[in-house]
Amino acid sequence: MEPEKVICAGITIVIVILGISIATLFITFDSGTPSNTGSTGLQGIIADTDLEELNLTVPNWSLQMSDGEYLEMHSLFGYFVVIDLMQTGECIPCQEETSYLKDLHHDYEGIVAILSISLVLSDTVDRVANYKSSNSIPWQVGLDTGGVIGTYFNAHSVPTLIIIDSEGLIRWLHIGVWSNEAIGLTLANLY
Repeated sequence: MEPEKVICAGITIVIVILGISIATLFITFDSGTPSNTGSTGLQGIIADTDLEELNLTVPNWSLQMSDGEYLEMHSLFGYFVVIDLMQTGECIPCQEETSYLKDLHHDYEGIVAILSISLVLSDTVDRVANYKSSNSIPWQVGLDTGGVIGTYFNAHSVPTLIIIDSEGLIRWLHIGVWSNEAIGLTLANLY
C-alpha cells in the first residue's frame, strides 16, 4: 500500500475512534414510552434560553419518591425547583451533576428545591432509595413512572436539568452537566 494511503487510512481511523469516544460521554437512551401520550410538552424547545414567554405551567405530576411517598409538583409552588433528569447506575455525567447539585443545595437550601428523577423505566423505589443513600443525596429522588416526565421534556440524554420558577412556570432547560455556579447565575437572572 502506498504511504499516502496508509496515512489517510490511519487519520480516518483516529477521527472515527475519537468521534465514538466523544459520543460515549453522553448517554442516550429511548424512554420506551409511546410518542402519542397526548402531551407534546417541550418538544422542539431550544435549550439554555428563558422559556418565560411560553407561559408553560409545570403539570401537577404525582411523583413516587425514594421513601415510597408521592410528591405533587404543585406542592412546590413558592420555591424555585431544579429538576435533575438522571439515571441510576453507571452514569459518570449523572454522578458529576450530583456533586454540583450538592453544592447548589448547600448554597440555596430553603430557596431552591432540587428533585432528581430517574428516567430508567425499570427502576424501583428500592433502587432509587439505594441510589440516594449510597450517594448521600440530601434532596428527594424519585421515579419517572411510565416515562411521562422524560417524554414531556423530550429528554433523550442525561443529565437534563429543568428550572421551574416559584409560580410553577417552566423557565429553563439545560442538557448535559451544568455546574452549580452556572445554575446559580441562571437562577439569579430568573428571580
